[in-house]
Amino acid sequence: MVTIEWGSMKTKTLIAAAMLAALAFIFQIGNGILGIPTGFGMTVDLVAVPILLAFFVLGYEAALYSLGLVGLFILFTSPTGYIGAIMKIAATLPMLIVPVIMKRRDLLTLSSLIILLLIPVVAIQYSSYLSYMSGLITVAGLVFVGYMLKKIRKIDLSNTTTALFALVIAVALRGIFMIIVNLYFAGPLFFNLTPDEFMGFLDSVDFIGLGAGWGAYLIFIWNVVQGTIEFGIAWILAYKYGFAERYG
Repeated sequence: MVTIEWGSMKTKTLIAAAMLAALAFIFQIGNGILGIPTGFGMTVDLVAVPILLAFFVLGYEAALYSLGLVGLFILFTSPTGYIGAIMKIAATLPMLIVPVIMKRRDLLTLSSLIILLLIPVVAIQYSSYLSYMSGLITVAGLVFVGYMLKKIRKIDLSNTTTALFALVIAVALRGIFMIIVNLYFAGPLFFNLTPDEFMGFLDSVDFIGLGAGWGAYLIFIWNVVQGTIEFGIAWILAYKYGFAERYG
């Protein structure tokens, strides 16, 4: 009897995750209307909102299932093809991984991720003032993360302070990760440029009326904006509108 109930609940969870993936795909189709073009191939859209909602309401595995389906949708239907599919998955994963690591209070894993991702970013700015400051900021950030994880006795994402803390770490990690992936994979392939040429192209892109010359910061800033929108909308739906309590 217990096995039947468990199987039924798992089936319902998978169906709900698939429905949320379908909603994400609708957002993907309509990102030309709802999305904000950034000028370097990325569009700020709502595609990952249903995926993060699946995470908050149904759990990590359901969110991965939804994300995998969305990746397949993009792969077979979007003009961006496999590049778009990989980039959507790569951009969304940090938003899922960080809260899970925080729940497990695994500071070592979180620190290792940030340090490993920072190395190529520092290499891009080799021997520059920015590289020195990046190191200091990372060390300070890790100390802060360690202090906060020690202070927080229970990692409860329904708590506003805890959710904001998870969001800050997640978007920072996402921003760093997406700089690397864009510079050495998506950008050169999508625009048929070398990494150096793509960096030059980024420098020429106007950033919302503030002018050109932002380079890789453009990738970081827009990913922070995107991640914050996705996380914020999904979190509000899950905890402020009671989706997690009713359907979790």
